[in-house]
Amino acid sequence: MEGFLVGRLEGAPEEDDDEDQRLPMPKPDLSIKPEDSDFNPESPTIIAGRAALKVVLAGTAAFLGYELYARTPKIGWLHHQHGGFLKGVLLSSLTIISLAAGAGLYLKKSFSGGNKSPYSYPAHFKPSVHIAKPITKVKGYLRPEEYQKLPLFKKDKLSSNTYRFVFKLPTPQTILGLPVGQHISIRAEVDGKPISRSYTPVSNNSDPGELRLVIKCYPDGHLTGKYMEKLQIGDLVEVRGPKGAMRYRKGMVKEIGMVAGGTGITPMYQLIRAICEDPTDNTHVTLLYGNKSESDILLRSKLDEFAQNYPDNFNVHYVLSDPPNDWRYGTGYVTKD
Repeated sequence: MEGFLVGRLEGAPEEDDDEDQRLPMPKPDLSIKPEDSDFNPESPTIIAGRAALKVVLAGTAAFLGYELYARTPKIGWLHHQHGGFLKGVLLSSLTIISLAAGAGLYLKKSFSGGNKSPYSYPAHFKPSVHIAKPITKVKGYLRPEEYQKLPLFKKDKLSSNTYRFVFKLPTPQTILGLPVGQHISIRAEVDGKPISRSYTPVSNNSDPGELRLVIKCYPDGHLTGKYMEKLQIGDLVEVRGPKGAMRYRKGMVKEIGMVAGGTGITPMYQLIRAICEDPTDNTHVTLLYGNKSESDILLRSKLDEFAQNYPDNFNVHYVLSDPPNDWRYGTGYVTKD
């Protein structure tokens, strides 16, 4: 910076060019060793280890020399064939000394780790435990662009016109592959015309090997009354899916309000079951379920079970338009008000 100096400030003290005004920089003392060095050759344990190693080597040399001497042919009193006891004592002593020296070095290395400097460790560590790879998702049975045939395995009558149909999947381990919130399509030929309708299963991927449907069969229904109600065990039904734009994911909302009537409970039940059976889902569902009579309430035992076992996730309110005398729940109709 001397090249940029121009003149002097009036009244400023004269500078002594011979005196260095800078503070002297201390020189590092290379003779001082860090206290947390990884290896101290003068530690008592290292010295003892070296001494033990020397003893082991000396003893081994003596033992080998003795063996060589004992096996050399000798004349007269020099010929000595005994000494087995001494050999055993010497060998066991050498073994004990070796093990003790090795154990001492190992313990020194194990217990001296707490005094290490953070900078004495390597920059990177390899994981000591194998990290599992993501589990591959099991492929479901359903095909969104293709109808597949499933045999009817079981048929139960739940009410005067409502049935539970159980279809068997190809293997007991096969899952349906239906996301929560979506449904399937059933196709059949009725009166010479192809007809398809959408239904929401009451089973899910936690029920391998089967597909369960709860369907109300109307007498004048083209698919329900003329086809589904007449199905016999072993009949094949064409199924396709998944279908639907809605796909539920936990955490989407905190509260869900549902209003259902009759067989309209099936899509609601699918979602209720998924939320209640997932211990990590904190969503709360309130269901208002209306029917004509008490016998028309579908899946009531399951709904009551969910409400009792998962009160933080689900509660249900039943409403009947034609209640019995001892009915203690809601009555009437669902209106705009």
